[in-house]
Amino acid sequence: MSLSVLALAGSVFAQGTVNWASITPTFMTAQTNSTTYSTLVGSQLGGSTGNGAVGSTAIAANGFYYQLLFLVNGSQTAAPTTLAGLNTFTASGVAETAINNTGTAGRLSVVTSSLQAATPVAWSAGTSATIVLAGWSANLGNNYATVLTELNNWSADYVANAFFGVSASGYIFPNAPATIGATLFGSSVNPNGTPINSANTQLYLLSNVAPTPEPGTMALAALGGASLLLFRRRK
Repeated sequence: MSLSVLALAGSVFAQGTVNWASITPTFMTAQTNSTTYSTLVGSQLGGSTGNGAVGSTAIAANGFYYQLLFLVNGSQTAAPTTLAGLNTFTASGVAETAINNTGTAGRLSVVTSSLQAATPVAWSAGTSATIVLAGWSANLGNNYATVLTELNNWSADYVANAFFGVSASGYIFPNAPATIGATLFGSSVNPNGTPINSANTQLYLLSNVAPTPEPGTMALAALGGASLLLFRRRK
């Protein structure tokens, strides 16, 4: 699997450090749900998990992108289920990409030790925050800020066969830069909090058809058709 870091912020004073160390090729995957539509652009992120294909190249634009999001609050909260809730989370700058192929199918797997540690943007060491992993199909773009803008303006700008979703939530505080950092994914509580414990990041279908013409465009087309009929009658 091709794996690369999209963005890692430089260390600054009192900045925390996190790591991807506990991810294995079978632990964290993108699982597309092509039968359940996300109602993210309405009220919720989606329905029940467990459906769709893991790493399906046919319906997910041949790849996935992932971004760690965090929300500094007093206690762990559930993953966001509304667009308003998603908008309260901050992009950490810690991101990965998973390109599909026969053997990996959208799985995250950090294979180089230098990729384990990362410094989130604007997240100080020792500050507790709820974390989720956002994932989306590559046809939405490779930048979370762009994708979030698309989601917030979905009625005017959407892509066919596009998927988006978030993982279950965790609640951690990052280590000081001198250490490897708080583990992002795992199955048990550790000294840095409760990691994300989820086998799949469920990605729900946003749309499966091309954008429909705007009302103005449709009106012009109708007017043009009526003009042609009138012209034929006159002849």
